[in-house]
Amino acid sequence: GTSMASPNVAGSALLLQQHNNNSHGFYLKAATLKGLILHTADDAGANGPDAVFGWGLMNTKNAALKISEDQDINVIDEIVLTEGGLYEMVVVSDGTEDLKVTICWTDAPGQPVSAQLDPLNPMLVNDLDLRITLADEIFYPWKLNRDTPQFMASNDSENDVDNVEVVYIKNPVAGEYTVIVDHDGSITEGAQAFSIIIGGVTNTISL
Repeated sequence: GTSMASPNVAGSALLLQQHNNNSHGFYLKAATLKGLILHTADDAGANGPDAVFGWGLMNTKNAALKISEDQDINVIDEIVLTEGGLYEMVVVSDGTEDLKVTICWTDAPGQPVSAQLDPLNPMLVNDLDLRITLADEIFYPWKLNRDTPQFMASNDSENDVDNVEVVYIKNPVAGEYTVIVDHDGSITEGAQAFSIIIGGVTNTISL
């Protein structure tokens, strides 16, 4: 980025923390703030993340509006997933807005590899997985292919490399969707905190 990118994002993030503290009485976790910023960013390239624009351009107004929306509907939450656990939430869509769910977590420290260019070693320690279901249909998160960075992100299977996962459903049919978060492998120290941000719904119901 440019010399102004970092202070712009940092200052905007601080204002979002202030807004959340004023409206909710506490400050967001780092993973929640990061997930919120990515969730509400304006897409600058193809749908989903890409190797040029990342998740897009920060939209501080959208992020602040999401914090305000959370006063009426639970669209921002901080959860702890335990070993072997499963988190579920029902989200209600009326079909008028695209449905979008983001999870983000601060992963446990991994084991660094020797200095090299684009190592193939998996770096994720706690592999959480997000998916959304409607009847027999399963919606998976975006993911990029390191071998073909010029291609658009796909969303046809689990993402096992990133600690930010976003499921995006364009023009959803009205109905009750089930959001599911679980994990592959074991969880270091038996528990992993994660944050969830939800958009395009009229109600949310934790199960």
